[in-house]
Amino acid sequence: MKNFKRKVSLALALILTVLSLGACKSKSTVSEYSVWEDEVVVSKSDKASSEEGSASVDKTTSRVTDSKLETAVKVATDDIKGKELTVYFPGTNAPDFVAKTIEKYEKEYNCKVTFRSGSWNTRATEIANYVNAGKSPDVIVGTVAEDYPLYASSGLLETIDMKSFDINNSKIDSSTTKEVFTWNGKTFAIGAFAETEVMVYNKTLIEDMGYETPLELYRKGQWTWDAFRKLAKNMSYDTDSDGTNDVYGFTSWCMHGLHTSNNSWILKRSGNTVSLNFNDSAVKEGYQMIYEMYHTDKSVHPNGYGSLDYMKNGSAVMFMERPQRMFEIANVNTKNEFDFAPLPIGPSAGGKNYRYPFATGEAIGKGAKNYKGALVFIDMLLDTLQTQAAVGPCENSAYKYSADQKKLMEEIRTFAAAPTTALGFGKFDEKYRSIWASVGDGNIPYQTAFDSVKSAMEQEISFATAAF
Repeated sequence: MKNFKRKVSLALALILTVLSLGACKSKSTVSEYSVWEDEVVVSKSDKASSEEGSASVDKTTSRVTDSKLETAVKVATDDIKGKELTVYFPGTNAPDFVAKTIEKYEKEYNCKVTFRSGSWNTRATEIANYVNAGKSPDVIVGTVAEDYPLYASSGLLETIDMKSFDINNSKIDSSTTKEVFTWNGKTFAIGAFAETEVMVYNKTLIEDMGYETPLELYRKGQWTWDAFRKLAKNMSYDTDSDGTNDVYGFTSWCMHGLHTSNNSWILKRSGNTVSLNFNDSAVKEGYQMIYEMYHTDKSVHPNGYGSLDYMKNGSAVMFMERPQRMFEIANVNTKNEFDFAPLPIGPSAGGKNYRYPFATGEAIGKGAKNYKGALVFIDMLLDTLQTQAAVGPCENSAYKYSADQKKLMEEIRTFAAAPTTALGFGKFDEKYRSIWASVGDGNIPYQTAFDSVKSAMEQEISFATAAF
């Protein structure tokens, strides 16, 4: 049995290297790490009692908490004071919420925190190389649905000791923690609440054309797929009379938001078993609408991978993304005003708004030298994220969310979460996105596009879940 497990672990490590990041020069085997090792059990101690609503001292963590921002982790911290911690994030610099958490952790535990930057496109190889070299990051910030379950099955991560983490704490996204980051009964990351996808739009262009904005339609209870499609068509036009539209009503680089706004998803999961759900009628409805918008209405900008640039240069009017990307657009296109609304209600959603629970999880690298410190840092990171959400998500000095926009974000967070799953099954995500390209730019009917990659997607899922 042990030899079998080792062979599976090695096979999945090879899948990670060749399929996920084969273009990278350095290869990782992750040969000596396996997901079947026992979970680390961290000691716990009793928490000091206090009256409701008053400040309290948690003897387990030595952290001062209050009733609104109570610590979620129970870890004895005597042996983490003065002990170095390493934090990895797939970006050139530490984002604000990470930098603030590092500063807080260093001060509270009198230690050095080393930040390791990385690249989004090569993050799996970077993490694997650290693990193989015995230099695993203690904390890996910002893992996403596209990283699971392959990160776990390939032995890149420690399991999170859920005896020490309160999954029901209000700052933890328990839904994504269970549905995306938990496999084979083990949790590999703690889900953090992230911005959900919305419909970002050029308010100036829509109002100048005399149409109601998506937010106005939403407030009237009329923001549906039909209304969205009509507005996108009305906002698509040819400015130079050459027979080709120069402005398109809609652009996007994937279908995630449309699936969830119709209370549907492309995969189904039962335990460790994952199956395709592309023939579900609600999934088909989304692809059929996009096909007609592309080829009948001529209202979707070709080549969706340039969506951000199209919004910046004014050649697209609506963009399905997280609102944090809005400031990138507004900083460039300064002559127009931008706003956002919830995603439109799909025909199979029963008249209800659903949100896309964008999954982001904080993880611990396999072989981390400061496991207990990593647990405490993750808890602090969740504190920072929750505090920032209260004043406006992802703000920077160049763009500030208005009071109404902050209120709307809180409103959207109350929507029921659509049923989503992990997406990290080798090249599954690449095949999935190819359907969008085929239906749109390729002018291929949905069923034909799906059938052409169905077998390949099933194989990717089978490979990635074989260890479980």
